[in-house]
Amino acid sequence: MVIISAVLNLSVATTPCPLTKREYLVWRVTEQAVSWFSLQSGTDATLLPNEQGILKSLVFPGLWLNVPALIEAQVTGVLATLPMGILF
Repeated sequence: MVIISAVLNLSVATTPCPLTKREYLVWRVTEQAVSWFSLQSGTDATLLPNEQGILKSLVFPGLWLNVPALIEAQVTGVLATLPMGILF
């Protein structure tokens, strides 16, 4: 097994750059955490998951991410959430 480790400075990643992104996702595997950022009023705002742990994109309506399933590597849970956002 190969383990790759990296230190990520989120202050660099969250520097507003409206020409290249409107939303982005940071999956911190070793911390078992996911952060989703959205450019709002010229600054990056952290999107928070709902009570079920689902993050919903503001830029791509219908794009939902089941964070607990992603962190637990439950592909079926992640994939089951996708059509829920589309059908909503």
